[in-house]
Amino acid sequence: MGVLIFIAGVFYVIAIFVSQIDEMYGELFFIGYPLFLYPAIWIGLGFPFHCIVDDETRTITVPFYQGRPMKIDNIETVTKHRKKNGKLRKVNIHEFGARYVNVHINNRVADQFVAKLKEINPYIIVKTVNYN
Repeated sequence: MGVLIFIAGVFYVIAIFVSQIDEMYGELFFIGYPLFLYPAIWIGLGFPFHCIVDDETRTITVPFYQGRPMKIDNIETVTKHRKKNGKLRKVNIHEFGARYVNVHINNRVADQFVAKLKEINPYIIVKTVNYN
């Protein structure tokens, strides 16, 4: 993503210099805009759903959900929701009572994430839901 943003930035700088010489800058903006927009959307969508696990205070924080920390000791279940093709859709963290958080992470990180939570609180029940 960083490479695409860098390339898009180069296209915009070139387009600014070319716009002073020739009318070709429209084509350069047309090429550079999707190169910038694609990573910007994914970075913008991915940031609010990232999750912060703090070992010292034994809390988990997801900024998308007003940034209120959830105590890992109060987590009852962690449910991995998988699509029909086996890819992970989301990880649902349910606290005692009615509070829950959906964390959108990929397959590689999900197992490490759940293992980290189980390491801090071994009483967490881990479930997997497969959608057909």
